[in-house]
Amino acid sequence: MADRWHNAKVIELGSIRSLQGWANLDLRQLGIRHRTAVITAAVLCIGAAFAISYTVYRHFGAPRNEFDLRIYYSALTDWRSGADLYSYWKYDPVNGFLGFTYPPVAAILMSPMTTLPIRPVVIVASVAIFGSTVGLVLLSIRERLRLGRPQLAFATALAAAGACCLQPISQTAAYGQVNTLLALLVMFDIFVLSKRNSRWAGIGVGLAMAIKLTPAVFLLYLALSGRWRMFRVAILTAGAATLAAALCAPSASWEYFTSRLWDSSRIGVLDNTANQSINGTLARLSAPLPPDKLIWFLGVLVVVTIGSLRVRRAIVLGDALLAVSITGLVGVLVSPVSWIHHAVWVVPAMVVLMSRLVTSFPLDIFRRLAADPASVARLNVMDGRRLRGWVGPAVLTVTGLLTFVLNTRNVFGLPDTHYEGLGIFTILAGSVQTIWMLAAVLLLPSRQPRLVQRPARTSVEAARVQS
Repeated sequence: MADRWHNAKVIELGSIRSLQGWANLDLRQLGIRHRTAVITAAVLCIGAAFAISYTVYRHFGAPRNEFDLRIYYSALTDWRSGADLYSYWKYDPVNGFLGFTYPPVAAILMSPMTTLPIRPVVIVASVAIFGSTVGLVLLSIRERLRLGRPQLAFATALAAAGACCLQPISQTAAYGQVNTLLALLVMFDIFVLSKRNSRWAGIGVGLAMAIKLTPAVFLLYLALSGRWRMFRVAILTAGAATLAAALCAPSASWEYFTSRLWDSSRIGVLDNTANQSINGTLARLSAPLPPDKLIWFLGVLVVVTIGSLRVRRAIVLGDALLAVSITGLVGVLVSPVSWIHHAVWVVPAMVVLMSRLVTSFPLDIFRRLAADPASVARLNVMDGRRLRGWVGPAVLTVTGLLTFVLNTRNVFGLPDTHYEGLGIFTILAGSVQTIWMLAAVLLLPSRQPRLVQRPARTSVEAARVQS
């Protein structure tokens, strides 16, 4: 076996001159010097990526005060002492008095944190948010590209650093929110349990629904994909968790489902710039009057219809990541209130876009245009189609990064609320995230034939098998 190991083919770095070559590279085929160089370069790239991410957060991220987490902690501490779960309020200068907004299922699951002081709770929550963000990125990349383990780890680390630059992730961490954890429950359910035909498939979606109602939009995805067993498991899981919570906390459950659930003011002001749902945009348009419910309903109907058609098309094409990304964005858009930190589905959407840009990059066309710019007028139909197919996603990617990395409220000098008399352009500037998500629902590209394939068995692996 040792002889076969030493006789395995050794690759020189200079011979790897393509993306495909790097994606299929087996580090064990490199000499020790080259292997060390590659690993060192990868570690330095990852370190630089997270340094840049931290710098971006310092310039554009929300102030880190764990505001929401501290509300949960205080409300649950009072509840544990015998007070009403929904009686605790904390004043916010923009949104007024805010309290615990989730169903009793969430309260029961979060209750163990009250056994610790707040500082360890903040640390545990921060680690969980970062870990779940890495999980989202990993599942997205693994679904989109077939890579060897070292390449997958490297791509995940770089993409996770990029994801932390996005406002939905940085605000989730800053406020101590649960959005990435719920998204990970859904994606693990769809991309792991379901793919393994596990009898537990559906439990993640169901539990996420029980904790917070908005993940129920993924019932639409399950129905459109014909995953009826998973659909039933999700419904039963959500129902069982809610019933168990009702038995443990009957008064809190009664109050939530008969009162709190229907009071949208409990979670903030509708025309707040941070509310990036269709309803938020309508509230800014109609301020100081409340948004018209009929117009909102029609807008929701249009978005759900278009989103359903695109999700169904993605399912037919076998593009589950695209289908899940669109479903998540539709859920953000149609919810009455969707703060920017709810839009964590931008992360898999960005993986969809980035993978399309990498796998369809028309290098030969750009080389010809660089050598002879006038040749753009002589491009044939196929080249023109390839170029447009790349430029469209590139524009959507760049605008998405600008929209979700920058703090647009500060960039445009927008108010937190009170948009009356400010004009249509100010209102549109206050809804750029909503506009981008609408564009993404319409324009996110489906998967191209995979450029990067899982590496074939190397001579080293073959030698191991033979031994």
